[in-house]
Amino acid sequence: MYYFIVNPNSKSGYGKKIWRTVQSELRKKKIPYKACLTKYTGHAKKLCRFLLETSDESIDLIVVGGDGTLNEVLDGITDPGRIRLYYIPTGSGNDFARGMQLPGSPLKACQLLLGSAREISMDIGSVTTQGTGHRFGVSTGIGFDAAICHEALKSPLKTFLNHLHLGKLTYVFIAVKQFILCKPADFQVLLDGKTKRLFRKAYFAAIMNLPYEGGGIRFCPDASPNDRLLDVCCICGVGKLRFLFLLLACVLGVHKRCQNVHIFRCKSINIKSSIPLPVHRDGESGGIQSEIFVKLEKEPFHVILPML
Repeated sequence: MYYFIVNPNSKSGYGKKIWRTVQSELRKKKIPYKACLTKYTGHAKKLCRFLLETSDESIDLIVVGGDGTLNEVLDGITDPGRIRLYYIPTGSGNDFARGMQLPGSPLKACQLLLGSAREISMDIGSVTTQGTGHRFGVSTGIGFDAAICHEALKSPLKTFLNHLHLGKLTYVFIAVKQFILCKPADFQVLLDGKTKRLFRKAYFAAIMNLPYEGGGIRFCPDASPNDRLLDVCCICGVGKLRFLFLLLACVLGVHKRCQNVHIFRCKSINIKSSIPLPVHRDGESGGIQSEIFVKLEKEPFHVILPML
């Protein structure tokens, strides 16, 4: 039996259409399944916890939604060892699917249920703010990139562009606005509980578990989901014009050797900002914070991917 958690409202309602296509394929292939459709923000997390509480067996769980829906599910899994996780992307950014090289086509994704697949152990991150921790699969961050995520979550522009199948442009337009508004801060950073660093006039720090965020920007191109390390990208010590140049370099993927772009790896990172800044996890809001602590969870998750 396969269990589905479906967000029909992902991509401004396009998720409902994709789910109908998936249902048709499941019935055609006579694949047994049960499905729960989310009704509000946070519902996927509750559904996942209920599923684990009412079953003692291992569960094949398929998430149909965007990165935000998947983030809720990751946060709701209380016993990772009992879950085999599948994912059918229906969002605007789909950075998890891109980073894990999952098929974007619902029909191709359904083939993973028929045996033509492999299982990997995937690291899962945790970000703690004000004593409360939440998981993430793709990335977390503080500053400019998080400010874009915050606005995209409530932007009517995103809904409009999603209906035109141009949802990725949402991040471009919002990035321009946030570039004008953003203010740098000083970051006091502690790596792995022992190494201290100071980044003055930092615009953001992106802590990555996968290479992509923001609809396909590779801030940390070498990030791996199963190396037991976090990859961090921080841009600091520049004026706004230089910051704009470095952002374009990030988009083009040529930023790794640019001066004032700092990319490094760690097992945990604590960041204290001189001013409160937006925080995100997998594109979902983590509030406005002055300090974050990020680490990897002890137990990895089991994710189903296509055969190589």
